[in-house]
Amino acid sequence: MLQGRRLVYVFGKKLWRSSVAAVVYAGMFLLDAEFPAWADPVQSPHAGPSVDGSKVYDEKCATCHNGRVARAPQLQALKAKSPEEVLDALLTGPMVFLGMGMPDAERRAVAEFITGKQFG
Repeated sequence: MLQGRRLVYVFGKKLWRSSVAAVVYAGMFLLDAEFPAWADPVQSPHAGPSVDGSKVYDEKCATCHNGRVARAPQLQALKAKSPEEVLDALLTGPMVFLGMGMPDAERRAVAEFITGKQFG
C-alpha cells in the first residue's frame, strides 16, 4: 500500500497526478497541439541569483495560509514539514496549480522559507 501519496481517479482508474499530467502533455505532443499559456515557463519577478522565499510566500501563499482559508494549514503547522514535502505539494500535490505558475527557484525558496529548513 502506498502511503503519503495522493491518487486521482481518472476514468475509474487510480493514477498519480504526475501521471495524469504526463498523459495530457504526451497527447498534446502527439496531436501537435499548442501548449496553453499557463504551461509556458514563467519568468519570475524575483529572478536573479537568489529568490526571497518570504516575498514569494507573502505574494502567493499568505492569503490562504495565514488563516483566511480554514482548510489551508497555517504557517506554524507547515514548519513541521520538510522542504521536500512542501515542494512535492507544489509539484504534484494539492498546490500543483499554484506551483505550475512558479519557476523552480521560487518553489524551492518558498519551501525553504515555509519550513525554515534547507534542502538536503
